[in-house]
Amino acid sequence: MAGRISSGRRKKLRRSPQLVIGTPGRLLDHVRRGTLALGSVNKVVLDEADEMLKMGFIEDVETLLALWHRTISSHSSRQRCPSASCA
Repeated sequence: MAGRISSGRRKKLRRSPQLVIGTPGRLLDHVRRGTLALGSVNKVVLDEADEMLKMGFIEDVETLLALWHRTISSHSSRQRCPSASCA
């Protein structure tokens, strides 16, 4: 999801993805712009989350996970992975 998003990727995001991978800031940007709805997402991989935490950007990680958690509260099969390296 790095950099500018192509129209093809934008369409895929609007098709209710089940898995999203991206940096916390980039994913939050998509949620705020309305190009990513978290309702259908059952797995989130936060790429570089460990580095973001080291740099003091815990708020982005917490905000994204809180938004996602609110949309999934009734679905127990959803998982989160705080870094791509834990897969």
